[in-house]
Amino acid sequence: MTKAPSGKFNAQASANPLINPPKLPYDAPAFDKVKAEHILPAIEWGLSRFQSDIEAIKTNKEAPSFKNTIEALEFAGSDLGRINAVFGTLASNNSNDDIRSIEEKVDALTTPIYSAIGMDSELFARIKAVYDNKENLELDQEQSTLLENTYKARVRSGALLNDAEKARLTEINTELSKLTTGFSQNNTKAVASFKRLAGVDELIGVPERSIKAFQAAAISARKNSVVEWNKAQGGLEALQGLDADNFKSKKARTKAIQEASTKLDEAAENKAFFENMPEGSCLIKLQPYPEEVLTHCENRALREEINKAHAKICEGGRYDNRQIVMDIVKLRQEKARLLGYENHADFVLSERMAGSQKAVEEFLEKNRQDYYQGAKEFFEEVKAYALSTGDIETYEPWDFAYYDRILVEQKYDFDEECLRPYFEVGNVLDGFRSHVEKLFNVEMIDCTDRYPAYRDDAQVFEVKDKENGEVIALFYADYFADAAAKRGGAWMNGFRDAHQDQNGKKVIPIVTNSCNYQKPTEGQPSLLSMRDVETLFHEGGHAFHAILSKGKYSSLNGTNVKWDFVELPSQLMENWVKEPEVLQSFAKDYKTGEPIPAEYIEKIIELGNYDAAYMGLRQTSQGLIDMAWHTTAPQKFEDVEDAVFELTGLFPERTSTMSQRFSHLFSSPVGYSAGYYSYKWAEVLEADVFSEFKREGLYDPATSQRLKDTIFRKGGQIDPMDLFVEMMGRKPDASALLKREGIKVQEKTKPAATIVENNAPDIGQP
Repeated sequence: MTKAPSGKFNAQASANPLINPPKLPYDAPAFDKVKAEHILPAIEWGLSRFQSDIEAIKTNKEAPSFKNTIEALEFAGSDLGRINAVFGTLASNNSNDDIRSIEEKVDALTTPIYSAIGMDSELFARIKAVYDNKENLELDQEQSTLLENTYKARVRSGALLNDAEKARLTEINTELSKLTTGFSQNNTKAVASFKRLAGVDELIGVPERSIKAFQAAAISARKNSVVEWNKAQGGLEALQGLDADNFKSKKARTKAIQEASTKLDEAAENKAFFENMPEGSCLIKLQPYPEEVLTHCENRALREEINKAHAKICEGGRYDNRQIVMDIVKLRQEKARLLGYENHADFVLSERMAGSQKAVEEFLEKNRQDYYQGAKEFFEEVKAYALSTGDIETYEPWDFAYYDRILVEQKYDFDEECLRPYFEVGNVLDGFRSHVEKLFNVEMIDCTDRYPAYRDDAQVFEVKDKENGEVIALFYADYFADAAAKRGGAWMNGFRDAHQDQNGKKVIPIVTNSCNYQKPTEGQPSLLSMRDVETLFHEGGHAFHAILSKGKYSSLNGTNVKWDFVELPSQLMENWVKEPEVLQSFAKDYKTGEPIPAEYIEKIIELGNYDAAYMGLRQTSQGLIDMAWHTTAPQKFEDVEDAVFELTGLFPERTSTMSQRFSHLFSSPVGYSAGYYSYKWAEVLEADVFSEFKREGLYDPATSQRLKDTIFRKGGQIDPMDLFVEMMGRKPDASALLKREGIKVQEKTKPAATIVENNAPDIGQP
């Protein structure tokens, strides 16, 4: 266990900007001052402070009370939380080899301590004493919820286990942290490792804007390859020039030099790749995902190459995640059984709206049956069209997006590519700002020059309440891809949740939104697709869930809600994107400033449910994959995907797997595991909520205020179903989503199908 620094250590005199942060407005993080070498010492210091906080609670001579135990525990480790937030943001958004190496050390350092605190019998005794006396405490709603959550969290952390079981649980938690970090790092490295140089002649059909972006990426990568090679060479020479006494041991010196040599070899290989690159070459990477190649490129062989490269991320080679997935699942199942649950899904779902494995399986099976026929018909229509062209003899996965796009153009006389000039990323962000300002009566002010960001291409906004001019949050917008340093996908991070500190002072939330759009280049702005626009609004919905929270306790605010409720605010925001009133407010040609034509908006609406069944089945299949992993004991990696393919597959044979790259499930100890169904679950809720705005008006003041005061403001302070009822005045309409999508509801639903037969022996220690 980490030792606290000596009594002579003075945090206020420390030059480490994570221990003694420079003063910025609202205690914003000083990202411009933080370097990799600051992180580990700061975390060690933060851990020692956290342990001291815990020890003070345990040794308090006064009888356990809500204030000296439950509330004190809520505030414990605040410095560590702040430091971890900076570190986590850098690890996800602007990582490098130094930060990745620290991740492993931090996991090894912190996880055993977190586990020990979670299972500490003395601490739990105080918590239980307060919990057992709760009827006599006259607690308000927030306090009651905090007490309930604190007690349950300790039980779920193993506080009731015996010493041997606690020791094993600590081992499991440590290993899970290590494995999930490795999974995430492999994903980032595998995506970054793919690079394909192509000539313009190989990209016939690809939009000119994409070709320019690929060419700019190639030029930039060639320059960076020389810079990285020089840096790696200098790093190795510097290490070789150091005396042995600069290292802890001879072994440490040898290891450092070996790692630097490997880094130089990789840099040299990368430099050689670009050295003789022909002029005008295009660089295709997997991040941002080269969708335009799959949808527009006439070169079928290149489409196949890109499709397979994406499908094979982390399958085989040096970044293979398949065994890691198997190991994670085994450990999760063992942990669940150790804690008295049937399996990991049973453990997770006991604290979700759904409540049980049976409820989720029935929900997913109902979706599968409702979506399957429409998805099959849609798929067969695209296939029949593709084969009718005479261009191909067999229909393969890399043909689907290409011929689907052409079919849409023919059926609807519309090419979605024509929308992109109206969706320049800056204009879309302005549209989102205008939307939330009207919906929530706030103002977003660009203050990037006041706050250092964790990436040079990120923006920072102050969010103000229009009624009183008070700053209520900081919002970091980080939208551009960087395959070498940033993980894929799109996400929101609650860097700091709203709360009151121990002195009752209000602390505003700090949130980040991250996407992976093509970065603008000289003369070529970043132009988004309709789906990209929806993603920006989606992540913004998560952000405002945190921004608008009002409550005393950080752990009850913002997105700290039951996991199958957390996507409601985000998916709800997507609805406004396709509304004419909203589109006309921001969709303007980036060159001329002309608003989007009315006929384009009509086409967007007409295309609204074009592939709803297909996309619904796809999302459902991913939920089934998740549940299969976490309710059964697969003997082989392929078992789960084979079984789900039998239920949802549309091609004759399965040609790829996604579990080894399914970051939602395996990039953190819990994450969305046994919870991926929540996207569809929350979609039902948000479809119902948005119907209220369709009836009353998109920005009806009373409806907007009610939404703000309930779903967005109260976080996890009360049960999510109660919040929904408070918003809508009734329980959810289960058919709301299918009605919106135009899906015919199946009259008779069969029982949930068995995904993988659970006939394997009980899982023992790995």
